[in-house]
Amino acid sequence: MELLDPMPPNLSGRTKRLGKGPDAGQDVLRQFTWEIRSINVCLDDLRCFQANALGITGPQMMILMAVTELERDGGVPVNVVAKLMNIGSSFITKHSKELENKRFLRRTPGPKDARLVHLSLTENARKTSCEHRGPAGRARSVCF
Repeated sequence: MELLDPMPPNLSGRTKRLGKGPDAGQDVLRQFTWEIRSINVCLDDLRCFQANALGITGPQMMILMAVTELERDGGVPVNVVAKLMNIGSSFITKHSKELENKRFLRRTPGPKDARLVHLSLTENARKTSCEHRGPAGRARSVCF
């Protein structure tokens, strides 16, 4: 089976516009979809670069980013992070334990139900993240 290049050549060279011809709407939608996919690939590369600088994996970086977005006073439940990332709770549990060992996350029992684990960033995670971001990143309270 031959692998196809995921990016079609010369997307910007399209001459069809919406409203000109029966397939023009599909062409615009297809072009837009590929542009979004291209941006996603670049963001994935950036995330992996940041993760490598911190000594963690790309998915672990995504967990830290999700916790940063969702965290409140008592942390954020594992199942909420899993739902945001559209993956299973067991995946979050496994990687959050590794992040806890690396002192990036704190895992604590939920206040109402000890079976539910809540995740929160450690001061080490905030400090390390800001150091890798440079002066502009240090100006923000949370740098992930």
